[in-house]
Amino acid sequence: MLIKIHTPTFPQTNALSNYVDAKIRLALGLYRDKIRVVDVFLTDENGPKGGNDMRCKIVVKADRYPLTITQETADDIYDSINNCSHRIKRAVGRRFDRALQRRKSHAGFELMEQNSEQESEPFESQPINTGAA
Repeated sequence: MLIKIHTPTFPQTNALSNYVDAKIRLALGLYRDKIRVVDVFLTDENGPKGGNDMRCKIVVKADRYPLTITQETADDIYDSINNCSHRIKRAVGRRFDRALQRRKSHAGFELMEQNSEQESEPFESQPINTGAA
């Protein structure tokens, strides 16, 4: 899982990079084998004006799955990253679990078809050995 951090509106610091990396790895570590790239976009929407304008947007690219995107806005960039990482964890979990359920139900459907074909064959009765002789 490759994590790319983009900060077009302010300089990227080591502390910020380490925080983002730790949060993403913690949130998505369970799915790290399926995820190829995680893009994290951090922006200050209003610039120096202040206010509720620190935005974190996370885009997850996984093999054989569509993009998963979440974003959060908060007063503090760290709050924004924290909230967004929780949301992406839930979103990716739902997406992968849903796909797994579809595969299981499809496999179950095939198994049901095989069982129904076996049941449709004539049944031959076999004598039961009760052990009393």
